[in-house]
Amino acid sequence: MAISVTATVTSDCSYTFLDSNTNSNLNETSSLGHSLALAAGTGTGEINAAVRFTGALPAAGETILSFNSLSKEAFGGTSTVDFSNVKAVLIKNGWNGPGDSGISDSNQIANMHVRATGANGFSGLFNGQSGNLKIAPNSTFSFIERFGETVSASEYEISLVDTDGSGVPFTFIAVGVSGI
Repeated sequence: MAISVTATVTSDCSYTFLDSNTNSNLNETSSLGHSLALAAGTGTGEINAAVRFTGALPAAGETILSFNSLSKEAFGGTSTVDFSNVKAVLIKNGWNGPGDSGISDSNQIANMHVRATGANGFSGLFNGQSGNLKIAPNSTFSFIERFGETVSASEYEISLVDTDGSGVPFTFIAVGVSGI
């Protein structure tokens, strides 16, 4: 069986600005329009692996994701994806408000953080730093690079951390090159 993987990764913000408080109207519409098409293969701008899963973080805990052993369910079975190069990572905090995932106080917000700390932290996603970036409810973190970041034997993990004890629901997507 031959498997071919392609992806289109987008990062965009579209807005309309209308000023009607002056004697003239200003109507401005704009968009970044960024889209990166990744073809099938193992070179620059190419991928041969993709992983997507959803879950909920342990309340006041963390989930460690190892890019050298991410589970992939497909075609009626489960396999392990061992990324050697990561082209895109997208993480969404799926918290929708009080009552969702253990928070009942309307003043509390279920934030989560993405980090590359510890002995095996995959700091390439964060320009060689540890990350510790907050992902607010219904917000995202994205890393998109056509050249990708190399996953090494010593740098391959990121942590998703529940900072508010809520059991934050999340979605995780990664695409890149694997030895599978």
